[in-house]
Amino acid sequence: MVHKALGQAVKWGLIARNVADLVDPPRKERKEMKTLPAAEVVRLLNEAQRTGRHALYLMAVTTGLREGEILGLRWSDVDLERGIITVQQSLKKAGKEVVFASVNTSKGVRPVVITQSLVQALKSHKAKQAEERLFYGPAYRDYNLVFTVPGGGPISPPNLLRQFKSLLRKAVLPDIRFHDLRHTHAPLFLAQGVPSQNRLRAPGPLCHQCHYGYL
Repeated sequence: MVHKALGQAVKWGLIARNVADLVDPPRKERKEMKTLPAAEVVRLLNEAQRTGRHALYLMAVTTGLREGEILGLRWSDVDLERGIITVQQSLKKAGKEVVFASVNTSKGVRPVVITQSLVQALKSHKAKQAEERLFYGPAYRDYNLVFTVPGGGPISPPNLLRQFKSLLRKAVLPDIRFHDLRHTHAPLFLAQGVPSQNRLRAPGPLCHQCHYGYL
């Protein structure tokens, strides 16, 4: 506002220059990255069992995938026999709509090895989704997505955020961003002695101390 007012004053010849141009703009404050320790991850996953999206949250904390990559994941991108996910598209919000965009990286499509716990969770999730398709019949909106809203169709990021915040409150966990789950997976691997360069290639459980074998 000050810069605009001084600019107008320059135009009117009231001052010679806009001194606001000499001031460096304030740096954009970076949001602090937060992660959950293993015990809190288990509490989150326990609560997620009641939502029908347990596999989604398990994927978030064990793969390091971004929110859009998880929401845009198709069954054709998942090889449950080999335990590999191939990230090929991402879901993004565009105004009131959601759109799918190809994942462009310098190394091309990213294959991600997943844990056996996640393989089993996805198999169970896929079976329940098949039952849901039968229930809705022709009304089911089939995008071949792994994670959908009831009746098919993509999950919008705001929809996921509302549920995620509710999960945190019910599990009495810190108020973190969904994006922070992406960073939570790395400490879990490192706690098991898995080198950082092998995080996305290391199959098997991440946390042997965790009850219920979630990780």
